[in-house]
Amino acid sequence: MNKRKPKIVKQNEALSLKKENGTEVDYFLFDKFEVHTNIIPAGCVQDWHSHQAIEEIIVVNEGTLLLEWFENTIVKENVGIGEIIRMNNSIHRLSNQGSLDAKCLIFRFVSPADSQSDIIKNDKKVYSDEEVQGFLSK
Repeated sequence: MNKRKPKIVKQNEALSLKKENGTEVDYFLFDKFEVHTNIIPAGCVQDWHSHQAIEEIIVVNEGTLLLEWFENTIVKENVGIGEIIRMNNSIHRLSNQGSLDAKCLIFRFVSPADSQSDIIKNDKKVYSDEEVQGFLSK
C-alpha cells in the first residue's frame, strides 16, 4: 500500500452493531489502533469496565455523557461537546442522562512503553506549494 496515499474508510466498511443497552457502534479496525463511533441513547447506562493494555480516548461530539469512575468512592462528572476523556486504566462507565442521543468518537490503541510525546510533537513535515508541484512533475 502506498503510505503517501490517504485511505478513506467508508461508513459501509465499518463493523456495525447495536448493543443490548441500545448503544449503536461502528467499529473501524486498523492494524495498530481502532476508532469507533458510538450513539448512546437517552437513558442508557453502559457496563462498568476497564482496559488492561488498551489506551482509550473518548471525544464527545454531541450531547453530554456522565462519566463515573472509582477512586475511594464513585466519582461522577459530566463531559460535554468538544471535551476529551483519557481513561487510563480506570474502572469506569458512561451513561446518557439527557433526553437526546449523545455521540462520541473513541480511539483505542495499545500504548507504547516509552513516552512518545517528542515524536508526536515533532513528526510533522511541512511542504511548500513549490515542493508539492515538484512531486507532481516527477
